[in-house]
Amino acid sequence: IIKLRKELKVPHALPGLIKGLDMDKKRKTLIADMAVVDPTAGGNPVKLTKKAALTLLENAIAGSV
Repeated sequence: IIKLRKELKVPHALPGLIKGLDMDKKRKTLIADMAVVDPTAGGNPVKLTKKAALTLLENAIAGSV
């Protein structure tokens, strides 16, 4: 996936996709709260928690794999 992303020139971190991306703690918390109750979250093999959603968001922003 990482090789394909590089070949397609997809940015490694979320700010590379969304110019001017700036999120404070309140906005990140709101996104995590929404992710947990999103109807598609129930289809995941692992239950999505608020803590996990925040971690995923932070990793996407930082470009951590």
